[in-house]
Amino acid sequence: MVYAVRQTRVVMAPVLSRLRKIAGVVGLGAVLALIAAEPSLAADDVTITVDFANAVKPVKAIAGGFLGSLDETYPPDNRIAPLKPRIWKSNYLWSEEEGANWVLYDRIVRFGAVPQFPLDEPWKATYAGKPCEDWNLWALYVKSKAQDFASHGKSPEWIVWGEPNATWSWLDSCTQNDYYVAYKIAFDAIRREIPLAQIGGPALADYEDWESVKDWIVGLLDFCLANDCEVNFITWHEYTDHNVTSIGDRLAEIKGIASNSVYGPLNIRNYYIGEIIGGDGQYSPGHAVVTFYNLERGGATGAAKACWPVPGPGECDYNSLDGLLTQGPNYGRRSIWWAYERYALHSGFWVQAATTNPAVAALASSDPSVSRKRVLVGYSGPAEPAGDARKINLVLNNLGPGTDRAVKIHYIPSTDQMPLPGPSLMSEGRRAVVSGRMLITLDSFQPNHAFEVVIDP
Repeated sequence: MVYAVRQTRVVMAPVLSRLRKIAGVVGLGAVLALIAAEPSLAADDVTITVDFANAVKPVKAIAGGFLGSLDETYPPDNRIAPLKPRIWKSNYLWSEEEGANWVLYDRIVRFGAVPQFPLDEPWKATYAGKPCEDWNLWALYVKSKAQDFASHGKSPEWIVWGEPNATWSWLDSCTQNDYYVAYKIAFDAIRREIPLAQIGGPALADYEDWESVKDWIVGLLDFCLANDCEVNFITWHEYTDHNVTSIGDRLAEIKGIASNSVYGPLNIRNYYIGEIIGGDGQYSPGHAVVTFYNLERGGATGAAKACWPVPGPGECDYNSLDGLLTQGPNYGRRSIWWAYERYALHSGFWVQAATTNPAVAALASSDPSVSRKRVLVGYSGPAEPAGDARKINLVLNNLGPGTDRAVKIHYIPSTDQMPLPGPSLMSEGRRAVVSGRMLITLDSFQPNHAFEVVIDP
């Protein structure tokens, strides 16, 4: 087989974030709207301004996605359904010993999530070499998997190979151009069995050199243009715990490139960050909110939380939703679970907002159908519990006619690996509205914590 390829450079394996426990418990403070965020040590107060009359786009729970982290029964449904998962990449959909796990597949679908099947995981468990060492074997392998899914009426999203820009995953034996060839072979084999199958990549590892990551992505697009394959979704990984705004910037950049009409034949439909939140922020509700904001800002259509090893059973090794839950049988909800849950409660339209400190991110929504407005704020700061607290001035504009509103403010502390029964009610009552505007001031908002404001008539 001969494919049109371009010369590209080899990228070394990424260095994963060092593991640090995100400490935290209590500290009052607060809240806001729709903005960018990245850690900062400035001591200034933060003013966040929300304009409920300026709708940005319809609300969709695009950030609720996971890796593995469930089996046919656990964690229980009431730990999953409230999070409205969008995608679910699972290595456990197939094993060479037992074959396909259709019960698990169907459970994922029941939650409204799209199952994603990474072809490389069963391959690695079965074969010692890489696809570039035996293209015929790779073609037969992919064909067999596609035939099995097709015969059962199942059609996951197909990820051809995970983190091919990492030495340990691909570059120890194969090249960047070899990955493109493997993609083409897989694409053809899958589409012969499932004509409408959604296939994408390159599922790149998080890497400091963004230009090299971008080169892999654009290289795949160009290769498929020249070799008659599609890239139905573009995906890569982001563990930028200390520069979270880059997620939104990079998403916007890739979408700008891929939206060029020249790439129309590739039928690009989705943009996924296949793994989000690094080891430093894995339990932080504030960091999760900042990440959600940047995913929304950049226009992601899905994202899956990464899991990380910790002392004892790692968060990848039991049904923890990638660290959102404690071990069974209780499957206690950690504070970051509540950040996911409150994010998923938003409905209607995201509305515009601005902040004076990009370390504090907020999401705000308005839903006219239920006359409710929500604001969810997070602070992605240092892991230390005594980091720089911020005074928050929350300015809510265009609340509509009337002299007051019913307001509830809930607080989500960062409790690290400990479970949290639920957000604490900080304040409840009617607050004055003057010329459609309300001001809420919260004095001490701690790093890694989150707040929610709910406004009703």
